[in-house]
Amino acid sequence: MTYLSLRITRLFHIRPLSVVIPVPIRDSIIVTFTSCIGGTDMQNTVVSVIIPIYNVENYVASAIESVLHQSYRNLEIICVNDGSTDKSADIANHLLSSDVRAQIINQSNAGLSAARNAGLDCARGDYVFFLDSDDLISSETIEELVRESIQSSSDIVVSSYGSFFSENEWIEFKRKRVFNGFKHLTINDFYYQIVSNHSCAKLYKRSLFEDNAIRFPVGRAYEDVATTYKLMLNANHISYTEYPFYFYRQNLSGISRTFSLKNVEDFYASYREVHISMQGLGMSDAQLFYVLSILYSLIRLVNKLDPTEESLAIRKELEAEFNNLFNLRAINFSKNLIMSIKLLLRRTGFGKRILACLKK
Repeated sequence: MTYLSLRITRLFHIRPLSVVIPVPIRDSIIVTFTSCIGGTDMQNTVVSVIIPIYNVENYVASAIESVLHQSYRNLEIICVNDGSTDKSADIANHLLSSDVRAQIINQSNAGLSAARNAGLDCARGDYVFFLDSDDLISSETIEELVRESIQSSSDIVVSSYGSFFSENEWIEFKRKRVFNGFKHLTINDFYYQIVSNHSCAKLYKRSLFEDNAIRFPVGRAYEDVATTYKLMLNANHISYTEYPFYFYRQNLSGISRTFSLKNVEDFYASYREVHISMQGLGMSDAQLFYVLSILYSLIRLVNKLDPTEESLAIRKELEAEFNNLFNLRAINFSKNLIMSIKLLLRRTGFGKRILACLKK
């Protein structure tokens, strides 16, 4: 039995501990971590790590321990128990009950967005980092991202991410990669999908959320699509590394692998928000590519639904919108943009029809 398995097994045979820290006391504890919240010295900079938790008893210990083992110690660890009905909250309580940096928020089940928002509302750190409760981060993740933000004055620091099915696969994946530093990104790099829409694997200055009143849309799947671009638009400097500091667990039952009409409708709502925002900004080639890429991802999601009358009608509507957007500006597309679109379309039937237009 592994050390981690032994710890989890023991948890089920002891009474879980729970510590509730009143807000005034909690805030004074955070001030103790840092003599000057908002300072640029790494020793005086606090990172709020927000971990939404919902029925992940098999994985949550690994996620939390990957935070507890961070080389960077100035952390505020916020776990939001979103109405779990398994032992997830008990495990989190046991692991964090003796750590003054940690707090656990309990709420009725309201979804991932509501859990992240609850964490944001309680956060007091200079930075925010989101970790899904079945994922992992390397021990140096927070330290490297904070150092880069301070050195480059970046409002957002983005890392690449790896995927894994088991902890052994995660360890082996890390051994094969070499960290080659960071590079500066422009907002157009984001539009061209150099970095993803995912909220995780990114360190944000908390002021981006607070100064611009940004929160995740509650009750909606694919909430990152409607949120990340707003943060990117309001960032003055963005840094990126291809090194994977974040590790996404391949979960066959996860929301990103759940195909339902409700998910399509949620994705469509996020797409409409992005489209309207880009129109308001003038819809440059880069912005148009961003809109097309999100719309194309939405069409691919619709294609995975059972071919009902309703899903086929939605697909037809979306394909017509893609064609209208594409034909509206196709004459002005640069060669580089056309190559990017060709890569985007790949080899689906819909993609081939659009590629035929490019050849005309």
